[in-house]
Amino acid sequence: MKNTAQVWNDGVSVYFNSYIKLDWAQKLVLFLVNFIVVGFFSFIAFILLSDSPTKGTVFLSLIVFPGFYVLTLGRYTLWNLRGSEHIVVNMKGIIVTRRYGPIQMPLRIIEYRNLYYKVISHNQNAKAPIGTILFTDHNSMDLPVVIFSSAINVPVSALEELINNLEVIFAIEQLDKATGSFVHLN
Repeated sequence: MKNTAQVWNDGVSVYFNSYIKLDWAQKLVLFLVNFIVVGFFSFIAFILLSDSPTKGTVFLSLIVFPGFYVLTLGRYTLWNLRGSEHIVVNMKGIIVTRRYGPIQMPLRIIEYRNLYYKVISHNQNAKAPIGTILFTDHNSMDLPVVIFSSAINVPVSALEELINNLEVIFAIEQLDKATGSFVHLN
């Protein structure tokens, strides 16, 4: 897997997009598993409909089986073939959305009081380590609470670039508060 990421900021927000990239062998295995499962469900539906189709068997074979596939293996397949995660962080909150190929999930807005972040590295000994980022805040009892964790393993270098961009945004905000003036990056 060679997942990729893009990071940039506009002086107000930091944008982080990550994409899943499978090798051809992984795609082949995924397609074979899908072929076997769809073939099995098609065979069951054919047997149910060939005897004496009643409303129950038609409902089961035409709605329940495809619905079960889409909610389980179909979603997993779309995520692994064309999945992406889009994160926007600014001084007031985090906005997250995930795409399963052509299907985009609703925006999730996460507000925080104080944002803390940490890179979680998954294979530190590799020549190109990968990881995820974890965002935390503190609740009303000052206990740490995980408010978001990225789902796609990306190169740690991209996560470090994300942290550098976050520090730029927070530094600009602190400068604005300290001087009482607005600062442009341009």
